[in-house]
Amino acid sequence: MNILLIPANDWLRQPVPSRHHHIFEIIAETDNVHVLQFDLYPENFSRETHVILHRLHPIPSKDLSSYYILNFVFHSRRIASIVKSEEIDVVVVCNLLPGIPTLLPNLQGRKVIFDFKDMLSDVAAIYYRYGFLSSMIRGASEWLQRRLLQRADHIITVSMFLVQYLKGIRIHDVSLITNGADLSIFKPDLKLDGFNLSLKKKLRDSKIIGFVGTIDRWIDFETVIESLKELSSTIDDVKLLIVGGKSRSDYFDRIRSLVHKTGLQEKVIFTGFVPHNDVPYYINLMDVCLIPMKADLRLNQARCPDKLFEYLACGKPVVSTRLSEVLRIGQDAVRFYDDASSLTSILTDILRDDAFQNFIKKKALDIAKNYEWRSIAERYRRTLEEVSNI
Repeated sequence: MNILLIPANDWLRQPVPSRHHHIFEIIAETDNVHVLQFDLYPENFSRETHVILHRLHPIPSKDLSSYYILNFVFHSRRIASIVKSEEIDVVVVCNLLPGIPTLLPNLQGRKVIFDFKDMLSDVAAIYYRYGFLSSMIRGASEWLQRRLLQRADHIITVSMFLVQYLKGIRIHDVSLITNGADLSIFKPDLKLDGFNLSLKKKLRDSKIIGFVGTIDRWIDFETVIESLKELSSTIDDVKLLIVGGKSRSDYFDRIRSLVHKTGLQEKVIFTGFVPHNDVPYYINLMDVCLIPMKADLRLNQARCPDKLFEYLACGKPVVSTRLSEVLRIGQDAVRFYDDASSLTSILTDILRDDAFQNFIKKKALDIAKNYEWRSIAERYRRTLEEVSNI
């Protein structure tokens, strides 16, 4: 197949690889995958890729909406040109404004699939501080999101929450294909001689609560910090290991400030973003792993967090807020909390019970084996073939 992917972000320099990186790098082993390169993070290191990149040389802007609006005409022409010159069979859209050309009569009958991995209208609005502006952007983005979904030939989505959303707007031609983990690198009991010796020294003989991911406004670390303060009074030498960094808001800086205000700077370790292939080693340093996403946000209820599968593939107990897809998939390997007090109680029970941790390990591994990226990519590829009639 000749596939054109309109990605959700900067393909080369997005700090954390998305589902599209995992799926389409695998599909690129057998098919021609063409990807638009949005230069949104020029300051970051580039990742290796096997796809065929199409650089856009756009008008630069640090604001995402402005970037896409300023470059809309250029992006539209480039998409039409690629579709024709590369004899594209199917276009996969994962973005709102750059996806508009799929509404126009310039794709010469090519099939369009919308990969609906996020409630994109909510994601577009969350970075805007002022209520009126955020509401306006959410409303406009929701309108555009529905138009793109309704015009697509098929929808692939990641969660039952989004399946139900699509049914609510009378869209039924949908495939549910979740996220997953690379089981070739995410494994239990991984150890590497010489790996981050200074960090291991800081964590020696400690009970480790861990988190991996981007730290931004959809995360609730205030509750985690409050719980850590309570937990420190009952469990000796407990530490919080945060593997990840900031995105576009100031939330990460606010959490660092809160850690200092609460006097927990010796208990909390920030690593910043780390190479994805190193993440399994960090997870294996942890005794219990967190998914502390704000449960009252629709964008979080719509998500299928990669970190769930990566934690489970390493055999770790997972503690999460009540997120729809985590509740559906997590089964007995995940415990759920509602506030700092319940989080403290759950963490205390897990950290004090080695037998329970071993019990959870088997449950976690049994779940993870059903969510391997290669199997998911093969199902995704079959769906592309069926929709494009190849």
